[in-house]
Amino acid sequence: MIDILKENLPFLLMGAKNTFWLSVLAMFLSIVTGTVFGLMRLAKSSAMRTIALFYIELWRGIPMIVSILFVYFALPELLRSLVRVDISSFMAMLIACVLWTSANAAEIVRGGVQAISFGQSEAAVALGMTYFQRMRLVIMPQAVKIMIPPMIGLFTLLLKGTAIGFIIEYRELIRVGQITIERLVAGGHHMASIQIYTVIMILYFAMCYPLSRLSLYYERKLAAGKQ
Repeated sequence: MIDILKENLPFLLMGAKNTFWLSVLAMFLSIVTGTVFGLMRLAKSSAMRTIALFYIELWRGIPMIVSILFVYFALPELLRSLVRVDISSFMAMLIACVLWTSANAAEIVRGGVQAISFGQSEAAVALGMTYFQRMRLVIMPQAVKIMIPPMIGLFTLLLKGTAIGFIIEYRELIRVGQITIERLVAGGHHMASIQIYTVIMILYFAMCYPLSRLSLYYERKLAAGKQ
């Protein structure tokens, strides 16, 4: 058993690395996109609020697996009349993850901004600040502290959610584990699934547990600051 694990661990770690860096890139893009749509939800323009609400409700209401299948299989066909494009499994995963995660991040941003006392915005207006100055200097620095714990929680969900990438052959941790098990079973190691899936569970735990502790740390820090 030890020899099997030593031989296949580098391949499994590669799958874990693919999972982690896809999640990091998707989360970064989602925070940027989610911030835009979150602020649009609070805009004075009803058109901007409607567009943002449509985007958020659409992608929050669609399971990520459906988004992945649509982007990977249907989107190239829709675009074929305009331009011939092939979407790789990585790009399909990235697009689908950003759509779902940014919609949820937008609600976190909206909630964080709304948690800041309206009186602070009024005071900034009295000082002659523009909208962007108010957001950059007064509102967002305080709102970010509120947003950190739920954003970490969202990242953890995203990290675990990338596991469904195996359905389009993206070599994240689950798909790499399946390939490893198939190879080992073909070589006569019929108990390979127990060993490999145990390692996969340990790797997911190693990635997600520190995030849960980090989120808890910021929650306690935020609660202490309110006392």
